[in-house]
Amino acid sequence: MDVSARESFSYDESLLDRRALKNFLILDEILKRFPKKSGVECVFCEESIKIHNLHDMFRAYACAVSCLAHHTESVGVADLLVFFEVEDFVMRKARGREMWSVRDVLEFRRDTKEMYEEALRDQLVAVFKTHFMEKSIKINCEQDVESITYKYYKLVDDGEKTGLEMRSLELVLILLFKRDELIRFFRVFWPNRKSYAVFKLALILSMRLESHVSTERLLKEFEGFPFEEDSLFPYNGDVDSLHEINEMLENSEPDIGEWFRMQQEKMYWMECVRMWAANRESDPGTMDNSMIELCIKNKRYEDGWLIYKNDMKSTNVGIVKACILCIKGLKSSNGSCVWESRTAEVIDNAVFSGDLKSLHALINEIVSKLWEIPAVQRVFVLGRFSKAADCMCKDEDLIAELLKGLQALCTECRDFETRDLCVRYSEMVYDEWKKAKKKFLFFKKQSHHGLQIRSSMLGIYGATKDCKKFYNVYQDLMKSNTELSRELCTKLESLHIRDCEECILRRRQLTVNGNRKAPPVFNFLNKP
Repeated sequence: MDVSARESFSYDESLLDRRALKNFLILDEILKRFPKKSGVECVFCEESIKIHNLHDMFRAYACAVSCLAHHTESVGVADLLVFFEVEDFVMRKARGREMWSVRDVLEFRRDTKEMYEEALRDQLVAVFKTHFMEKSIKINCEQDVESITYKYYKLVDDGEKTGLEMRSLELVLILLFKRDELIRFFRVFWPNRKSYAVFKLALILSMRLESHVSTERLLKEFEGFPFEEDSLFPYNGDVDSLHEINEMLENSEPDIGEWFRMQQEKMYWMECVRMWAANRESDPGTMDNSMIELCIKNKRYEDGWLIYKNDMKSTNVGIVKACILCIKGLKSSNGSCVWESRTAEVIDNAVFSGDLKSLHALINEIVSKLWEIPAVQRVFVLGRFSKAADCMCKDEDLIAELLKGLQALCTECRDFETRDLCVRYSEMVYDEWKKAKKKFLFFKKQSHHGLQIRSSMLGIYGATKDCKKFYNVYQDLMKSNTELSRELCTKLESLHIRDCEECILRRRQLTVNGNRKAPPVFNFLNKP
C-alpha cells in the first residue's frame, strides 16, 4: 500500500491527520502477516491503494475489513490498540454529530459548513459500502460501517480467546460499547474474563430500553465477583476516546450502587437532551420552554440558564420560567453571586419589556419566594426592585399584587434590611396609588383592589409594629367608604391587638352592624 500526502489540503482532506495514516500503515503490516485463504480475490492484498484524503481512507478501511472477513484464514497476536485507533477515527468521521449536552445543542448551527460535513459523511459511508460487501446479513451490526476490531476478535480461536490480555478484551468491549452494539458486546462479555471497568460498561448498556440483559441480573450475578484489575484505567495516554470512557467510569463513590444511580441520572438526562434536540427545529419556542421545565425539575439550573440566554425573547412564558429558575438557582448556590446577578438581569429584562404579564411573573415567582433564600441574597435581589416598583405603579392589579407579596415577605422575614426595603417600596407604591386615585387615573369602580391594597399596608405596618402609620392607613380605609366584611374586621382587630402592644385600647372589641358594614369609626384603633 502506498501512502502519500499533498502539500496543500482541501477542507475535507485536512480532516485526515497524520496519526490516522501512521496507524493505518501499522494495521496494513499486521493484516498482511496473517495467513490467507487461496482463491479469494482481495483488493487490499492485490492492489496499490494511495491515501490522499478521507474518501481514500474509507476505501482502504473497507478493503481492510473485507480482507479480514473474507480473505484471512486465521489471526495471530496483534496490538489491538492499533485496530482501536483506526476504527475509532473512521467511526468519528462516519457518525453524525453527537449532541449530549445542552451547550452542544445550542451551539449547533445548520450552516453551510455543517451541511457540507453531513454530505461528506454520507459520501464516506457510501464509499465504505461500495468496497465492503458482507456475504450474510448482520442484524447485530448497528452502524453503517463494520467493525474491523470485532472481525479480528471473531477470527481468534475459541481456545485462544480465553488467553487474550485483559487490555485487548477491554479495547474490544469499549469499541462495541461506543458503537451501541448490545448483542455483540454481551457475546464478548459473558464468556471472557472481566475487569471492573467492563462490568461498569455492561451495567450502563443494561440500562438501555433495548437491552436484552437486565441490570438486576448483572448486579445479582456479579455480587462479590472477583474482578480482574483494570488494565487501561485510570487512563493517562493520548487517545481521546479512552479519556472519555475513563471520565465515564471514574468513581468517587466506592459503592457500586451509588455509582449506578449517578449513571442512571446521566443517561436519563442525555436522553432528555437528545429528544429536545431532535424536536427543536420544528418549534424551538415550545421545546425550549419545555426543556427549561425539565432543567428545573432535574436541578439542571445551569443548563436552564443557557437555554434562557440563548433565545428567550422575554415573552411571558420565558420570564416565568426564568424567574422560577433564578429562585431555584439562588437556593442552591451556596452563597455564590452568580445567581444574584442572573436574577437581577431577569428583573431588568422584565422591567425593560414593560409587559404586564412579565411584571406579574416577577411578583409571583420572585418577590413571593424571596423568604426562601438567605438574607444577604434576599436583600440584594430585593434592592433591584426599585425600578420595577416604580414601573408597577401604573397598573392597579400589579400594585395590589406587589403589596400583597411585600406583606408576606415582611411577615416571614425578621431581618431589618428586608423589612426596611419592604416598607420603603410599599410606601412608594401606596403613595403613587393614592395620587393616581385622586387624579382619577384608575377609573374602575371601587372594588376589592382598594381593600386589598390597604389591607396589605396594614399588614406591613402591623408586622413592623408601626402604630402611627398603621393608624394612618386605617383612616384612609375609613374615608374610602369601602364595605368591610366581618372577616376583614376580625383580621384587622386581631392584627392590631397582636402587634400593637403599646395601644391602650387594644383590648376593646369591634362589632359589625347587621348589614355587614363596619361602624363609622374603629374605636379600638383610635390613637391613645
